[in-house]
Amino acid sequence: MGWCLQTIAMLEAAAGRPREAAMIYGAAEALLERGGATGQTTVTRVQDRYLSQAIAQIAFGDAAATGRALPVQDVLDMANSSRS
Repeated sequence: MGWCLQTIAMLEAAAGRPREAAMIYGAAEALLERGGATGQTTVTRVQDRYLSQAIAQIAFGDAAATGRALPVQDVLDMANSSRS
């Protein structure tokens, strides 16, 4: 689920929603850390490409920290609502 959320975060960034991207990415990191997973090199390179734009636009770390604290359901709801 964490890797899927990372992908959704990249999509949010590409769609011009940097705050949502950061929050979803923070939640993804938290899930991956809890599960003991590590990032994949290919995915990391793609993330860097898309998320660097979001990082430049907002206080990414603060928004990511907010996302890390959110319940997974809230993150999924946020991802779904941005598609509407």
